[in-house]
Amino acid sequence: MDDLNDIISRQLKKEKIDGYIEIDHFENKSIQVIYFYNELDYYADKCLFDDCSEYEIIKLLQSFCSSSYYVLFSWQVCCELSKLLAKYGKLIAEEAENFIFSDKSNHFRNVSLHLSYLSTDVKWEEWCLNCMDLCEEDFRDGLFLACYRLNTFNIYKNLVKHFSEWIKKDPDWGNGTGECFALEKFIKKWNSNPTYKLHFELQTFITQINS
Repeated sequence: MDDLNDIISRQLKKEKIDGYIEIDHFENKSIQVIYFYNELDYYADKCLFDDCSEYEIIKLLQSFCSSSYYVLFSWQVCCELSKLLAKYGKLIAEEAENFIFSDKSNHFRNVSLHLSYLSTDVKWEEWCLNCMDLCEEDFRDGLFLACYRLNTFNIYKNLVKHFSEWIKKDPDWGNGTGECFALEKFIKKWNSNPTYKLHFELQTFITQINS
């Protein structure tokens, strides 16, 4: 774990981000876990670990795609590793897929950030569509990132449908989960594509929320 923390600390220093260490306990061992306060944009193409070597990226992703990942890494670091998985997941494709799909029966709750892997190939479009029904609210972060990056018309249509249904079913939808923020990100992306014309009501909803 020390070498992973060295990589994380080095990258935080490069980005001039202040981090701090807390001691967690796992399997009778004390583990140093790095946290940081900065709010990094989960939907930005830039990732904290972009300029790492391929060897380091593989090492980080292999640790992320392990049963103990959430003990090894803070939430902030996990979000950046989710972005890294979305971009470089093919480097550990078999391990990532085995890890993700082992949690299907749990509706992907334990691998919610790992679903970003589905953005590595358009062949996963159908799985993105299926997961919209399988993933529960507040466990869709990785799925949303995969959908955001793939951005196919089928995914767009289904997201508009599902966001509309979620909002109608729950007048308090999105409060406390960050899903309204995700919808804002999607709308900004959809607005840049003149062929995407189905989300007017969702845009109105977000405008009203922010007014």
